[in-house]
Amino acid sequence: MDKNKINEDFLAVLINNQTLNQIEIGSVDIVNPLSEPLKDLEILICNPLTTLDDIIFHIQNTTILNDLDGYYRYCEDLSKAYQGFRVKNQSTLIDIEKRKELIAKQVQLEPATYNITHDIEAFKRELNRRYNLWGKAFAIKISYQYCIKESAILAFSHRKSG
Repeated sequence: MDKNKINEDFLAVLINNQTLNQIEIGSVDIVNPLSEPLKDLEILICNPLTTLDDIIFHIQNTTILNDLDGYYRYCEDLSKAYQGFRVKNQSTLIDIEKRKELIAKQVQLEPATYNITHDIEAFKRELNRRYNLWGKAFAIKISYQYCIKESAILAFSHRKSG
């Protein structure tokens, strides 16, 4: 097994092989059923011509992204303990609207010096980072659920906090 991909591409598992009466090492692929909608969102966000309104429209009209909603005990940085986060897709829409208002105020306050393009692109990168993280946490959570239900799996690797 490629150790660099454990908990990214697959979970390492211990399987009770009752036929051979032994414990085996195996893997469970981490598959994200939202990979296509997330990829579409990433393409939109990374396009320099995409506006924040375009992103809002896309999120509102891709309701399957609401499946990401929930609490995740997922360690983004394995060297830190007790990481977790809550995802509420509709709150992201509110965040984008607030950012639009903040940017509009900055344009009024500093019309000659404010770099609107820089701030919008930085915010879009942050949105992309968030959705990529949420997608990874969502996919691994589905794999955990599979491992828990599969009676032959005795233990599995994880990225949970704590």
